Amino acid sequence: MCNRKEFNILLARSECAKYYCADSLDQIDAERATVAPELHRRLDWRSSRYLKHHCRVHYPQQRLLSLSHKKGCAAALLGPADTETEMGTAAGIDLEYLQARDFAALLPLFSRKNEIEWWQTQDDAALVFYRLWTLKEALIKAANLHFPADLNRVGLFADKKQGLTAGVAVQEAMQPWQHQWFSPDDKLLICCVWQGVFQAALSVTEVVLSEETKQ
Repeated sequence: MCNRKEFNILLARSECAKYYCADSLDQIDAERATVAPELHRRLDWRSSRYLKHHCRVHYPQQRLLSLSHKKGCAAALLGPADTETEMGTAAGIDLEYLQARDFAALLPLFSRKNEIEWWQTQDDAALVFYRLWTLKEALIKAANLHFPADLNRVGLFADKKQGLTAGVAVQEAMQPWQHQWFSPDDKLLICCVWQGVFQAALSVTEVVLSEETKQ
């Protein structure tokens, strides 16, 4: 029987930022905001920290594995409390806002040859560019690596049996990771990654503001 683990992805839109409360910050974030009080005014900070508090209140049995934010939106990946490996959190998330860029010029700055060749064969240049970017950022978070120094250590690797597979380069070897992308709308893209042979049950839930969820 296949081992199965439940993961939840929570998405908070920018309007959630107005319910941000500095008194609800955890200790680490409170210390950060004390050193840099301008954080209280930043939209990404307000929406993402509202979302962290929301997770603690409404999903107390799950662990916050990873957090990402972009243009006022925030996404949190929640999973079983035992989701961890010797590399770090064992799961990661990245959220990006799709916009026009010079993709051909940017790709060589963070991609390997096989990744660029894969991008060149795809029909939707923007979507595939951001799929690769979100995959790399999520892997860096999950494997506890360094951004941007380790961008070439993560991503899509050639595999004789599976074609391209997501992974992390460790001591001349490649450790395979599983991944999945989600598109909440035509402007946002979410990538989740996790390590292990288990089957992950992933779902995206958008935080709908009400008197209950304002907490």
